This record gives sequence, C-alpha cells and structure tokens, in this order.
Amino acid sequence: MLSESLLTQLKKHKIIIAIAALAQTWLSYQLFNIPINPYILLFVTIATPFSYNLAESFSYTLNQKNKSFFTFKKLLFGFTFLILLYIASFLNKTTITQFSMAAMIAIAYNLPLKANKNRMFRLRQIKGLKIFIIAFTWTLVTVYIPINLYIVNKISLAIVLINNFLFIAILSLLFDIKDFQKDKENNLPSIPVLIGEIKSYQVIRLIIAVLLISTYFLYDDVGFATTAALLLHILFSYLVIFKLKSSHKNFYYTILIDGLLISQALVVWIAKNL
Repeated sequence: MLSESLLTQLKKHKIIIAIAALAQTWLSYQLFNIPINPYILLFVTIATPFSYNLAESFSYTLNQKNKSFFTFKKLLFGFTFLILLYIASFLNKTTITQFSMAAMIAIAYNLPLKANKNRMFRLRQIKGLKIFIIAFTWTLVTVYIPINLYIVNKISLAIVLINNFLFIAILSLLFDIKDFQKDKENNLPSIPVLIGEIKSYQVIRLIIAVLLISTYFLYDDVGFATTAALLLHILFSYLVIFKLKSSHKNFYYTILIDGLLISQALVVWIAKNL
C-alpha cells in the first residue's frame, strides 16, 4: 500500500484528479472514435486541479493570517494561469468560452457572496447542490467540450453525457458520505446530511442500475467490445464501492474511488485494442 505521506501529497496537489480528468477526456475521444485534440487534453489536465485549488481557496475565511502578496501558492497559481493562457491560444473562441464557463461555475460554488450586511452566502449552502455542480462541470469539460465540435450520433452523445454525469455524481456522493460528520457539524446541507448515509448508498445502487441499462443502448454505436468493457467497469465500480470498503480512508478515496475515473478509460482502451 502507498505510504501515508505519498497519499497526502497526491491528494494535496490533486495529481490523481488531474490524471482522472485526462483519462475521462481521452475516454470521450475513444468512445466516438475521433482524433484527439492534444491541446484540449493538456488544457483539461492542467485546468482541472487548478480550478479545484482555486475554488478551495475561497472555502476558507477571507481573513487569512498570511497577508503577503508574494507567496509560493500565489506564484504557482500565476505561473499555471500563464501556461493555461498559452495552451488556450491554440483553441477556438467557442471552446475557450465553454471552458471559462465551467471554471466560473466551479469557483462560484465556493465564492462568498454578500447575502446582506451581516451574512455571507455561498452556493454550497443550497441543499443538495454540490454533487450536481461537480457532475455538471466534469461532464461539460470532459465530454461535451471535446466532442461537440465533431459530427457524432446525437443519441449516443446524449447517453454518454448522462452516463458521465451519473458516474461523477456517484463518486461525488461517496465523498459526501465520507464527509458526513464534518458537513453536519458545519451545517452544510449535502445529500447524506439531508437523507442519511444508508439512503445515500441506496441512491448509489439505483444510479448504478440506471447506468447498466443506459450503457446497453450504446451497443449499436460503440460496438460489443466497448459496451462490454463499460458494463464490466460498472460492475467493478459496484464491487469497489460496496465490497472493498477500507478502514484506510485516504487510500480508499484517493486511489480506489478517484481511480475509477482512470480505470474506466483504460478498460475501454484495452477492449478496443484486443
């Protein structure tokens, strides 16, 4: 098993998340057999952890002890932003606009807004909104933006968009279950806080059943091997979620749960190249 310090660094620097975003975008190109745009792939890989870290910076109070203008974190943000601007110069205006919209949604979720003179308000305080925001932005960035420039089967695209949204929602819900106690103490109305942990797992089972059914309808467009790979990965995900729960939470969530986004793309690649 990976050391605790390595797991902490992977989690802190969003390395697995970056690889997962790359893998999910690559998966979209595979499913529709269209040429990979390396600039979109690179942009998504760098922009995803950048957006996560930037959004998290707004989740803390505005009165930080470190008031220094030049900090390592700020310099890293600035350097990464310049890299993203350079990569964006190779993308068309529509794609840049769509990526910008996704980034604004992700950041706005944690951005403190003035509800009145005495109280700050965040979108995260809206009941059950969190997993929908995460699932929507991931689906927009890793499926819709890379694919919408190509002519593809609209029904299959709709199914892939829905499936991706539901799969990301499952993983987001799992993380909300992990943070159940903390969210409850902080009065954050996540779905597990609203309906409880047991019912949240029941929701996950229901979504997995929907995924199994909807994936079947991709058969005509993506073929037997790819459909079988997707179905097997859904069953594998069920096994990881319900049968491989680990007391080592850092490993379970950082590697196994986030890793499902990576393994899905790898399974499809193997099936298409057998």
